[in-house]
Amino acid sequence: MKDTPFFMERARLLEGTGGPIDQKHGKDRTTSLVRKYRASEDALRRDRAATLGCLAARPGKGGAVVFEVVDSERFDRLQEAIAGHAEELKKLEGAITEIDSIVAANRLPSWFDDMKQRLNSSSNSIYTQKNMISQLVAFNAAQNPQLSPEEVLELPEFTTRRKEADDLIKREEEYLANYRPIVEQIEAILESAGC
Repeated sequence: MKDTPFFMERARLLEGTGGPIDQKHGKDRTTSLVRKYRASEDALRRDRAATLGCLAARPGKGGAVVFEVVDSERFDRLQEAIAGHAEELKKLEGAITEIDSIVAANRLPSWFDDMKQRLNSSSNSIYTQKNMISQLVAFNAAQNPQLSPEEVLELPEFTTRRKEADDLIKREEEYLANYRPIVEQIEAILESAGC
């Protein structure tokens, strides 16, 4: 999992400092997922190391060393915490792997904010094109008061612009239809991971 492009890209970002793009991506929810994974990994290491403080080495049979728990209350708390960290890491690792495979399979931008921005851009483009069409109808109707609304819609300058706008609207609607559910799926994964 740590060798996936998704993880490595964010790990490099978290290890270094960068310009505005890095700062923007540093706040991305997918970066938070990797940050949370690394924090859980560090906590697991810390608690495992602290476990050694609950043990004492005693001589065993045949010159072997046997460890004996000398602080069982603390040892039990640490074992509980270790189990919790391991469970959290498994959940986060699953989320990272799942998002990486979704992003790769659908050739999406790997940053969640960029995915959302692309969806918003498509929605805005559709709105803009529809608004432009209605303004064009109003303009052509005002320029040609002798024509009926149906005749205005048949004017060559209108039909050309209308076809271009309709083609763009169709492409953007297809993009939204295909990718909105995928982005929502990624969002649900991030939410289930607490990011």
